[in-house]
Amino acid sequence: MAAGVLGVLPLTLAALFALVPTVASRIFSSFSCAVFGYDDATGATRAFLAADYAIECHTDEHGSLRGLAGGLIVLWPVGVPALFAWLLYVARHSGKASAALPSAVRFLHDEYEDAHRYWELVELGRKLLLNGFVFLIPLEHALLRLQLAIVVSISHIVLLQQAQPYKQPSTAFAAVATSYLLSFSLILLLLVSMYNELEAEQITDFFGFESVLSLAGIIFGINLSVLLVALALFVYQLRVESREY
Repeated sequence: MAAGVLGVLPLTLAALFALVPTVASRIFSSFSCAVFGYDDATGATRAFLAADYAIECHTDEHGSLRGLAGGLIVLWPVGVPALFAWLLYVARHSGKASAALPSAVRFLHDEYEDAHRYWELVELGRKLLLNGFVFLIPLEHALLRLQLAIVVSISHIVLLQQAQPYKQPSTAFAAVATSYLLSFSLILLLLVSMYNELEAEQITDFFGFESVLSLAGIIFGINLSVLLVALALFVYQLRVESREY
């Protein structure tokens, strides 16, 4: 029985870890409301849950849902990462006598340098911020959501460059490039959102173009050039390393 449990433990932990951002996103969506029209009797705005328009916000039903979601936040987006941090700690200090747990959590640290064996939790924290905690900001402040996401993404790039946690240069390049592309996409989304909020006569004064697409095209070209140069440098580095070996 024990052998069977230990046999499925790696797959179970990997599946649990992979589901954390998706499930957390569903939990946090309970706090995201969209305003639709006004109450004819009071004149106040009416808001409905963005994930389920059948639920009106600021009602007893929504209050019960928020209470449940608050408990699930403690259990899932906070509790599960804490669980994996504890498992990593225990696995590192379990000694050679018990190899089952270190083997089960190897997927969390195998691609990182030993000094950064907890880095996957940093990655998970970034995903939870972008896919979960950002939903605590009201939907009417969508620009603030985007600004926070941009700050998180740029900070992630800086941390990656400074820490250099990966064993393989190819993995490090993929991580930086992915975060860079995400930051670029968020900046474009921020520009489009600002464009949609401005009056027609303000667009040229604010952006310098009649359409935000022109500015987006310039930014896209610059970012694509940076990525191509980075890719060329990466290929050159691989060739140098292969010659050394």
